Amino acid sequence: MLNKKTSNNILDQIKKANKILLALHVSPDGDCVGAVLAMDLFLRSLGKKTKIISYSKIPKNFLYLPGMADVE
Repeated sequence: MLNKKTSNNILDQIKKANKILLALHVSPDGDCVGAVLAMDLFLRSLGKKTKIISYSKIPKNFLYLPGMADVE
């Protein structure tokens, strides 16, 4: 579990960044896809430019989700 200092350090780094790369893990499951898409929405709400990448093929049952069309 993260402590408050570590959490604040992570948020500080996010605030400093202009572009942020998000990566799905190999053989992404629903938890992975949902978490990455949620983080993408959060980061974009902060005005960050994001890019989502996946090294594995995305399972077809997740392709309908908003934002999946932009995954590289």
